[in-house]
Amino acid sequence: MIRLWIDDCRLRIRAATANPKSEIRNPKWQRSAFTLIELMVVVVVIALAAGLGGGVYVGSYKRMMVEKAARDIWLMAKYARIAAIEQQQDLYIEMDKANRRCWVATTQVDPNNAVAGPLGEVGVIQNPYCKPLVMPSGVEFEAVSVGLAASAENTDTDEYPRVLFRPNGTAESAVIVIGDGNTRYGVTISGGTGSARLVLQAEDIVADLSIDLEAK
Repeated sequence: MIRLWIDDCRLRIRAATANPKSEIRNPKWQRSAFTLIELMVVVVVIALAAGLGGGVYVGSYKRMMVEKAARDIWLMAKYARIAAIEQQQDLYIEMDKANRRCWVATTQVDPNNAVAGPLGEVGVIQNPYCKPLVMPSGVEFEAVSVGLAASAENTDTDEYPRVLFRPNGTAESAVIVIGDGNTRYGVTISGGTGSARLVLQAEDIVADLSIDLEAK
């Protein structure tokens, strides 16, 4: 009797081994896949993340454009001071507020590099170290003050303000503020030393307006 039972078990094992799908199944196995709702949720999350990231990128890009324009004007002022001393002649930074342009000018007019300025036609300096600047769209001169009373309250309303740099290293005191309506950067020029300072924070611009006027 026991022998017959053992033989029967052997036959069953052989049959199951020969055709495993007929007897052996995993009851815990389930078919896995994404449903349409799950896919829609994933798409919405990706779209929201892209929108938020795009807004941050646009804001950072605008701030970068304002800062770049301010740095270009700052470098232009440093060049004008050095060149005025080396060449022993008056040089100017002239600004065209309406067209958002500025350049370093000299009274020695070159017909090939001439532009109509506030005091007539002037020569515009163009070389590898200094070139005329056209500010990016949306960035403009918010305030320009030139002279002894340079301050945030006393701004130059002239459409073509200019800052003089003298051969002895001095300059006209000036405050140049540019921005895009939200971000503001400034360049301050000391009259006594002709040195230019870049102000990277809007709240520091007013605090930096104590320009050296004694030497004037």
